[in-house]
Amino acid sequence: MLKRNDDLIINRGLIPANINCSSPQIAADNAAFIATLIADGGVLPQHPPFEIHPYLNEFPLQNYEKYIIGTFPPISYLRDHPNPLAPALAALTYPAGGAIPAPWIPFYHGNRGNMWEYILNAPEYAMLEAIVPNGVNPPINRVDAKNYLVNFLNTNEINYSDIILSAQREAYNANDKGLYNICVNKELICHVLGNDNVKAVMFNTGSTFRQIGLKLNQLNRRPQDGAPGTVYVSGDNTSSFDLFVRGCQEMNLKVEIRINAGIAPNFGWTEISSVNAVFLNNNLSSKLVFEMKISETKSGDSECSEFSGEKILTVLTPVSPAAVRRGMTKRNLVIQTWALHNGIPANLITHHTVISFLKYVYVQFRNGNFTLLYQYNH
Repeated sequence: MLKRNDDLIINRGLIPANINCSSPQIAADNAAFIATLIADGGVLPQHPPFEIHPYLNEFPLQNYEKYIIGTFPPISYLRDHPNPLAPALAALTYPAGGAIPAPWIPFYHGNRGNMWEYILNAPEYAMLEAIVPNGVNPPINRVDAKNYLVNFLNTNEINYSDIILSAQREAYNANDKGLYNICVNKELICHVLGNDNVKAVMFNTGSTFRQIGLKLNQLNRRPQDGAPGTVYVSGDNTSSFDLFVRGCQEMNLKVEIRINAGIAPNFGWTEISSVNAVFLNNNLSSKLVFEMKISETKSGDSECSEFSGEKILTVLTPVSPAAVRRGMTKRNLVIQTWALHNGIPANLITHHTVISFLKYVYVQFRNGNFTLLYQYNH
């Protein structure tokens, strides 16, 4: 269990020593939460419960070449809970009051203005908006919109899933930093590793895109943060790439990184381990694209029965779709490099520049032109 917070567990009346990712108490707490929520007319409890990802079965993964991986949806997904008494959740509210609107679409990135705005081209997005008209409250044809996105992913042979299977929130918001007691979606990791066709994975968030770079646990870290050499995902780091790699490490897999294209400083296969912590922190920051090799170790079972040997993936970690309008994003070195290549001075970069950058990255991802993206690594 990552980003462990025993206080959140205690607040739910559970005993921390009895809780780990294989504990039946997680599912039991979630079921009790839903029952209480319905009985209370949709008022969220003061103490956030364990939540189990609602959409993982909505889009069965296929042996496609490309994956997009996110984290966990906002609490608004509860408006579409499949419980037979779910109409009671139509009035879903925060503990202190205030209504929670239903997602625009009951699917991954269902809130308006998120990932689908960037991966869909203009005609495709216009068609989506025609299915679910803007300004209509409550939205209509929402399930049709979900089916449209499912069809888009299958037509373009792109898998989508999230790396978090279950978690507790510190507060009822969409901030990934506030997710604790995280159980990694190991089935997703095993699917990627067992897919003979996979070539590339795009992570919606990753410390590698920021100047802070990849951080690893050291000897002076708290024991609950993880063994030395594992990816640091405590504190404010809940990035999907970091969680994926940490999940691989927890599953006894070896993870290596390589950059051997583009004009940025290149390096050969380097294991994510204590020995290379400083090197990776310095050289795996402000990066858009690189390669990752995942392989079995000699010390035990990897938990992926269909995986043996090694898997090499092209990894993309661009700006989060939720962060394109944040002012600090304009200062990102990758975006500044992209702007320079497109004749935009650093002092004229706006959030529209960031939007154009992200749309460009998704176009290259859809077309499989990963090599073109290496020129924007800093």
